[in-house]
Amino acid sequence: MATMTQVQRPTLVGRWVTVTDISGRSRTELRWVAVQDERPAHVRAA
Repeated sequence: MATMTQVQRPTLVGRWVTVTDISGRSRTELRWVAVQDERPAHVRAA
C-alpha cells in the first residue's frame, strides 16, 4: 500500500517539436512528455 510520502513520478522522454509563432517563424523546441500519458488505457502494469 502506497503512503502519502511516496510520489510516483512518470518517466519523461524528450521530443523535438516544431513550433510556429504568430509572426510565422518556425522553431524547433525540445519538449518533455510523460511516457505514461502516451500509453493506451487498456495497457496495465502487471
